[in-house]
Amino acid sequence: MILRKGHESKYTVIDNEPVRSSEMSLKAKGMLVTLLSFPDDWKFNLKGLRSYMTDGERSIVSALNELEDRGYLKREHPKRPDGTFSEWEWTVYESPLLRNAVVENAVLQNAVVQNAVLLSNEELSTDSLSTEKESSSSGKPDHSAEIAEIIAYLNSALGTSYKPRSKESVKHISARLDEGFTVSDFKAVIDSKVSQWGRDQKMREYLRPVTLFAPSKFEGYLQSARLKEVRANAYSEYD
Repeated sequence: MILRKGHESKYTVIDNEPVRSSEMSLKAKGMLVTLLSFPDDWKFNLKGLRSYMTDGERSIVSALNELEDRGYLKREHPKRPDGTFSEWEWTVYESPLLRNAVVENAVLQNAVVQNAVLLSNEELSTDSLSTEKESSSSGKPDHSAEIAEIIAYLNSALGTSYKPRSKESVKHISARLDEGFTVSDFKAVIDSKVSQWGRDQKMREYLRPVTLFAPSKFEGYLQSARLKEVRANAYSEYD
């Protein structure tokens, strides 16, 4: 049973699509309802939102990022004729804004269905993986300390028990380190993908070294993570 009060004014009407979505977090749903409750000409900013909720800045930014990723929020920073930038403009959509799926995957890696297809293809394609040379003691740096730190960080985030001496983990992590990526890059990818897939039982199975650190995926995942960091900083900068 649902008990409702009579409404004459001061109420918010919202489409059931986002509220009943199984792919959105409860936090993002609540944020969408909050944003839609404001007047159409409301000037959005992070500082203003903080006054309406007890959540911390990190939690608020995470919800806003999820809404933006899913097409319910669009942020623009218009450039004036003189080359300077005006204030940030936020547009909130009750139904998700349609986006180019190819660009979404290449830049944000957020379309769950597209990711599932890409990851399935990765599992089937062993030829690309076989081209990576295993680390050897002759002429190559010893990455054992970095590998141990990265695997420990992954296990801490997921509650898993991956081994730092696993042949596949060593192969992928060593190859990425040899390409110039840093331990911080690995941690950024782990944080980003755990945040994105951690609550989805189907996608959670891809949170493993062979997928996260694969040659055809790692750089794209890192770019997505860095883009989210830039957006989070933008929210803070324009409070």
